[in-house]
This record gives sequence, C-alpha cells and structure tokens, in this order.
Amino acid sequence: MKISLSEVITFLLTLFLANPVFSMDFEEVWLHFYKNSHEMESIRKDEKAAELSLERAGLHWLPKISLMAQWIDTNDPGQVLFNTLGQRSMKTTDFVPSSLNYPDRKQFINGLIGLELPFYEGGLRVGEHSMLASLLQASRIEKKARQTEIFSDLAKKYGSIIVYQQNLFSLKKLKHELDKIISSYQIGSRNNPLGHSGLLGLKGLSNRIQGLFIVFEQELDTSKNWISSKAGLNQDWSIEENSIFDYVRRHLDIDPTVIASSLLSAQEFKVTSLDYVSHMEKARYLPQIGLFAQNQLYSGDRNTENIQAFGLYLRWELFNSDSFNRSAVARAKAMSAKAKLRSSMQEETLMRSKLMRAKEALEINLELLESSSSYLTEQTRNSMRLFKSGQLNALQLAEVINRRVDLLEQKNSVELQYLDIRMALYKLTH
Repeated sequence: MKISLSEVITFLLTLFLANPVFSMDFEEVWLHFYKNSHEMESIRKDEKAAELSLERAGLHWLPKISLMAQWIDTNDPGQVLFNTLGQRSMKTTDFVPSSLNYPDRKQFINGLIGLELPFYEGGLRVGEHSMLASLLQASRIEKKARQTEIFSDLAKKYGSIIVYQQNLFSLKKLKHELDKIISSYQIGSRNNPLGHSGLLGLKGLSNRIQGLFIVFEQELDTSKNWISSKAGLNQDWSIEENSIFDYVRRHLDIDPTVIASSLLSAQEFKVTSLDYVSHMEKARYLPQIGLFAQNQLYSGDRNTENIQAFGLYLRWELFNSDSFNRSAVARAKAMSAKAKLRSSMQEETLMRSKLMRAKEALEINLELLESSSSYLTEQTRNSMRLFKSGQLNALQLAEVINRRVDLLEQKNSVELQYLDIRMALYKLTH
C-alpha cells in the first residue's frame, strides 16, 4: 500500500494538534525568561546609564565652549555707551552730558563665543571620574547579582514543579491502588462492624489522598503560571523529568571558591566610590586654574566689530558656609559604609556556614526518606497480598497506606526546603 506525502503530513499534524503540550528543559525556560523579563530589561538599562555617566565624566579634560547672543532695544545710558564703544565708533558728541545721561533709544546685537580650558581643579573632575568608574563596576556586579537572584528564583519555581509532579504521580498511583481495593472487596456490610469500620477508614484515607492531590496540583499550577507569565510562555508546556538531586547539581550549584556574594562585591565598589566623594569635597578648598579665550561681537547702527581676549584665570573659594565640613561629612559616611560592609560580610559568612550545615542535614534526611519510601512501598505490596488472603484486615491496611501518605507529604516538604536552601546558597556563591 502506497502512502502519499500529503497523507503523512496530515497524520503528523493530527498528532501534533491532538497533543500540543511540549517539553521544555530549564535552559530553554531561562532563555525565554531572560529575553522577555521586564526586570532584566530594567537592569540592562541601568547599566547602560552608568556607562554613559562614566563616558561623560571621562571628557572632563576637554574645554568648555559657550555661546551667547543678545538683541537689545534700550535707552539705558550704560548699555548705550558700552555697546557704542564696542563698535569702536565713539564721537565727540557722544560725551556731551545730555547725550550721556539721556541717550536716544537704540538697538544692538551682541554675541560672545567663550572657551575655558581648566588645568587644575583640585582633583574635582578626576575624583568624579573615579567615583563613577567605581559605581559602574558596582552596577555591573549588581546586574550579575540581580540576574543570579532572578535565575535562582526561577530555578526554585521550576524545581518545585519537579517535586510536585513526582509526588503527584506517587499519590495518583497510590489512590488508584486504594480505590481498586475499595471497589473490589465487599467488606463494608453493617453486619460486619470490623469490616465496615475498615471500609470507612479506607474511604477517609482516599479522601485525604484526594485533598493532598488537589493541594499539590494547585501549587504546581501556581509555579507554572508564575513562570509562564514572567517568561512570556503560554500554558502548553511541561517540564523534563528529572530527579531533584540531579536538577540542583546542574542548575543550583555551589561555588566553594567564592568568599563573598555578588551583592557584597557590588557594595565594596560603592564604598570605594564614597572615598572618592570625600576627595571631591576637598577640592572645594583648593584653587582652580585654567586658560580662557573669548570673541565678542558688537553690532549697532554705526558699525560691527569683533573684540578678542584671552588669558589665565584663578578661582579660589576662600570661604563659603555651604562648603563647611563637607569633606569631613563625606569621610564619615565612607567610614560608616565600610563598617556596615564588614558587618555584612561577617553575617554572610555565618549565613553561608549555617546554610551548608542545613544542606548536608537535608541531603541525609532525603536519602533516609527515599530509603523509608522503598521500605513502605514494599510493605504496602505485602500488606495488600495479606489483605487479599484475609490475613490482614482493612483497618490495618489503611494504617500502612496512611503511613505511606505521611511519608510522601513529609518528603514533599523536605524537598521544597532543600530547594530553598540550595537557592539561598546559589545566591551567596555566585
């Protein structure tokens, strides 16, 4: 039988439309998240702004060029005199007292192009450039720290889906076994109090499993919706099956060589920038020396002339109450920031040590729970065989299965705690 290409395509499309859900590993989800997150876009824009600020400060050695232009209609004696003088067109009649005191209204056009080239500013601009360079480094490391935080938050959400999905599968399997027992055996006759009580126990246990199933499913959907919203995904995706241990080893690894988190490293550069602020404030008390040059244009009803001037300038603020103690205040703020940084480093070291101990304890606990789960699974199978042969009553079977549900609920809780610990350690070591 020959099958045409169009029939093959139609068959494949039918399969695809019948099952549109596709699997996405964590790297794919993170790529979507990184591209579509408004928060990541904001972080990138902040870094760009810091780069532009540093670029601007790096041009402090260039001259300042200014332009001024005026059109004046006036009978002010001073302005009429000096604008006429600027035209180099003074006449003897201009010095008659009546002409000087009461000149006719005149119109002038004035222009000025000025250039100022600072040679020494007391270290003000150099200090500003160094400060902004430190802030740019801080911004870049903060970007890395924020990216690490966002990445670990996403990894935790994705990991929680793994946890809930695996435990939902175990609950579903257990409930299926339990419902089959309830529907297959007539042990609930009211004439048989022990059998009827056992049936009620099994039905109550079935309801407990169903309630736990609903809670787990709701938490799974919450995590999935959070990821879909942040990463710009629709709901037609699923996670790749993985064990929680393999998952955290791949995506929430711990770098033991890192002695300070990115957040603290960024804070170090911010503290350094405060030292430069202190140096900048000192410049208020130092002289400023530079070169200036200017070309002035005077134009009126008599002539148009250019006048040039150039020379050196010295500016020195000998006293200004607004500048008083500014350098001391900046230095005190820098010292305070350094003390806070040392305190934060100490707290972070203690937190890292505490989290490492908690991680090790939870890993041991999870191994024990996994071992206990295997034992209880085997015990459940044996108990069901004994129940079918009449050597175990329904109440005893319900107790065995109930312990298994307890263990599964505990395992789910410990796995989520483990995800929290690994997420916190990832933030501290990246």
